[in-house]
Amino acid sequence: MTAIICVFFAMLITLNIFVQRENKRQIDHFVDIVSREQQINRSQFPIGPPAEDMRRGMMNHLLQTSAIVAALSGLGVFVLLIYFSKWAVSPVESSMKKQRVFISDSSHELKTPLAIIATNVDILEKRYPEADRIAHIKPQIARMQELIHCLLQIARADEGEQKIEKAEFSLSQAILETALEFESVAYEAGREFSYEIDNAVNFHGNEGQIRQLCGILIDNAVRHSRDGEQVKVSLKNKILTIYNTGEGIGIDDKTRIFDRFYRADKARGHNNLSGGFGLGLSIAQSIAAAHQTKIKVDGKKGEYAKFSVKLG
Repeated sequence: MTAIICVFFAMLITLNIFVQRENKRQIDHFVDIVSREQQINRSQFPIGPPAEDMRRGMMNHLLQTSAIVAALSGLGVFVLLIYFSKWAVSPVESSMKKQRVFISDSSHELKTPLAIIATNVDILEKRYPEADRIAHIKPQIARMQELIHCLLQIARADEGEQKIEKAEFSLSQAILETALEFESVAYEAGREFSYEIDNAVNFHGNEGQIRQLCGILIDNAVRHSRDGEQVKVSLKNKILTIYNTGEGIGIDDKTRIFDRFYRADKARGHNNLSGGFGLGLSIAQSIAAAHQTKIKVDGKKGEYAKFSVKLG
């Protein structure tokens, strides 16, 4: 569509140039006739302007007319460009809106059946405590509930429905408590977990979301490190940094790491029940954006990964 408008604009310019040349040719022809008449009988033009002055006047008038025509043509093309751009984008916008509505509606519809399934599994587990397969169902229900929660959060963020209540809170305490929640998880996974957090650092924002952002980054670091690898949490000069050795991040992954459902490690496919959903980092970035900041990523494939976000 843009190419068609550009071609149309080029045709207008070409037509304008052609009209200018034709008018100039007519003016030159007219001025030559007048000039010859003046030379033959000057008494017939006692107060008439010289031929060269007539030429300049008519050329100035032609230039003004051409400029007006060019401006009007450009304005017309600009209006057409806006109209056709909206027309071309409207199907995409409609499709994206339907997709957001579908995600939101389906997530809401799945919550009730999952709650019923979870309740019945609890009843069966009490009635048949020796049945191991019943116990295997509960983690998968928890995974589905987590996925639904993530999808709902993303849908609200896309629709701009997230109402963020901001207030002053202790950032140091929030980061420390979140790190301590993951300390036992990291040790059980065989990671060397450490943290270094500045004291008395405050931040104006939503404490719950900042805790969630920190938790997502720590969980990601634990997931993508190996036995004996390091996971470090630090808050220095109001910059939150989560660092881990292990799988690291490649150059190509840095540009896509925050895409939804993207997984840098293809081995952690959808059939791997221990992996995440590929939504955590996307949610973390949306939380950062809601607080007028951005998560920066650095790393090297097979060596380390570092996520940092400036808070304040």
